[in-house]
Amino acid sequence: MSEKILFRNNQGVYSISETNINEKKFPPIMTTNTAPSPYVATASSAYTAGGIYYAFDNSVGTNLDRMWHPLSASTSHWLKIDLGQKNEQRIEGLSLMGYNSSSTWITPNSVSIQGSNDNTTFEPIYTIEPPELSWLTLKNYYFKNSKFYRYYRIVFTLPSSKYVAVSEARFLAYDKKPYLNKMDSFSNNNILSYGNDSSIERISSLFRNKNYILQENTSQNIEGLWTTKLDRKPLSIRFN
Repeated sequence: MSEKILFRNNQGVYSISETNINEKKFPPIMTTNTAPSPYVATASSAYTAGGIYYAFDNSVGTNLDRMWHPLSASTSHWLKIDLGQKNEQRIEGLSLMGYNSSSTWITPNSVSIQGSNDNTTFEPIYTIEPPELSWLTLKNYYFKNSKFYRYYRIVFTLPSSKYVAVSEARFLAYDKKPYLNKMDSFSNNNILSYGNDSSIERISSLFRNKNYILQENTSQNIEGLWTTKLDRKPLSIRFN
């Protein structure tokens, strides 16, 4: 478990939060494996060598000829996008639609999202396990990711050596709107509920948006911390 911290001054106790705004899709609509520049689509293999970009062309449907699918059967396939030099993004979502037919193109057991900045070592970000029926419809999956990467890879793990087909895949990124949260006490419960990771980067920022956390308190000093008993889940009211 990561360390949690709150901030305190003479006027109160605070934490920091962020809200996602302005959704952006990566890559933009692709017209070839390498266009538009600087985006490059690659895969473990492709039935149509020039058709890897079909997974990123903003076209959904059941026409297998307009999907990316591998050349050979395997228990693992991957699809990757290079966002280009100095175009690293913090991806926090994936829009994905697959396809299956008879026993050839099947639904994977899991879909893993990975990131890298050297195209060699990929770090795990999130795993969809399993996609189930949502595999056949365009669905957005959201996850937490604090790092910016140039390369993003989707790894499909199958229950047997078969094929996978992807109708559409787009990575989702967001601008961040920061909030300063004010609460009544420096308590164990508030640390767990609202505390920030000790690695937070926005401590020196100017905050123009504030949340007020309303609570009912009965406090006592235990181990140097003020504890708070809550009769209900804390309610956050936002003033802009």
